[in-house]
Amino acid sequence: MRLRPLAWLVAAVVVTALATLFAGQARPTSTPHLRGQSIVTPQVRQLVCPSSADADTLSHVGLLPGTPSGGSVVAGERPLAVQAGQVAEIGTPGRSPLSVVARNQSTRGIFGSREQTGGTYAHGVSRCSSPRASWWFSGAGASPAHYSTVELVNPRPGAAVVDVSVWGPDGVVQGAGLRGITVRPGGTKEVALADAAPAEGNLVVHVQASRGLVVADLADHTLDVLDPKAQPTTEWIPDLLAPARHLVLSGLPPPDAQDAPTDAASLPSALRPGGSLVLFNPGSSAVVARVRLSGEDGTSDPTGAGPTSVPAGAAVTVPLGDQVKNAGTALIVDAGGPITAGYLVPGKTDLFHAVPGVHWEGPAAAALPSAGRRTLVVTADRRAGRVAISELAADGSRLSRRYLSVPARSTLATPISARAVSVVVSSRGQVVGSVQIADGTAYAALPLSPVLAALRVPEVRPMS
Repeated sequence: MRLRPLAWLVAAVVVTALATLFAGQARPTSTPHLRGQSIVTPQVRQLVCPSSADADTLSHVGLLPGTPSGGSVVAGERPLAVQAGQVAEIGTPGRSPLSVVARNQSTRGIFGSREQTGGTYAHGVSRCSSPRASWWFSGAGASPAHYSTVELVNPRPGAAVVDVSVWGPDGVVQGAGLRGITVRPGGTKEVALADAAPAEGNLVVHVQASRGLVVADLADHTLDVLDPKAQPTTEWIPDLLAPARHLVLSGLPPPDAQDAPTDAASLPSALRPGGSLVLFNPGSSAVVARVRLSGEDGTSDPTGAGPTSVPAGAAVTVPLGDQVKNAGTALIVDAGGPITAGYLVPGKTDLFHAVPGVHWEGPAAAALPSAGRRTLVVTADRRAGRVAISELAADGSRLSRRYLSVPARSTLATPISARAVSVVVSSRGQVVGSVQIADGTAYAALPLSPVLAALRVPEVRPMS
């Protein structure tokens, strides 16, 4: 098809706008394109690592192996001497988010994570994210026993205006101060859901910026309100890019993820043992969702969890109990219309949220926490997939490189060396995955960051 001059001009403008998304004039690179896409190199790329109000934190910022020289990385106001393949650590009191700015060639390899290192139950881990307009979170709370705080960070020079929407089992949750939230340049705003929109049950939260771009994080907590000596658990809820008809939740913990209390029946309902799937339908009519467990032998239907009707505008919780039998398990959710999905395992001494999987092409990376057993969990979706796994040491050297073939609709788990500070997983788009961290009976799941995905733009060429 020949592009008319006006159509070609419009397409060129669109590509230019995408290339400058990260606040820098993009320039093409020599990186081979994938499926009609090219990699651009913006002058500036930002990441934000979330704050942690109740614990000190340790941030990990790395560059992909092979990242070209000629760039720089600044964390807060501190220049980082991080080279390709290496990971730098930044310890902070954790009371504020950490802004990371990569410039020039470093924008093509930057990734990061943040972990809690203090507090009574400090097992939280989260990746550091780039600003965007829309954020979805499933499995939040706004009650005394299960409560969440939305953190909005605007790392850019202009003011951002944000709306926060909340839905529960009975539909939309009305609240004060959730619309038209202004976040000043370089500023942070927090919204405690239990104060702004109190509600029972598991909730779904959507953050939408009508002006500017933000990084949204959601810190989730559970607390045994019946025990005066109890301390809250904390975990960040991994975000979902957008509602979809097909979703994969990765990194599920095994049944021993918690010490089952002998008095479980007397606990608040938000803390009783067992995993729960939270589904939300943002559409205008009900949809039916089917849930399957994915393991090394393929998929299976959870006992007692048949097709679930999800009403329009409502969050539905599907109890799954202890049906997840091992660490190498994912949940696959298919629905008749776009939905969101989350999986949480609450408890008195730990809180777990699964990672909504994202397909990617090329490298995806995770900067690994300093403690705990690390396991890479990979799910092949509708067709089999093969990934290359590289584990990197603190000096940037490669500890190992291996390949993992995953049958269609199956999930495999493979351990990561205790010496590794980062893992890079290269894929051709057939898989999703996460890194599961275990520390005793406490579990967390860390998303893999598709480092180059945000830098890809469609190739538009006039045809003769």
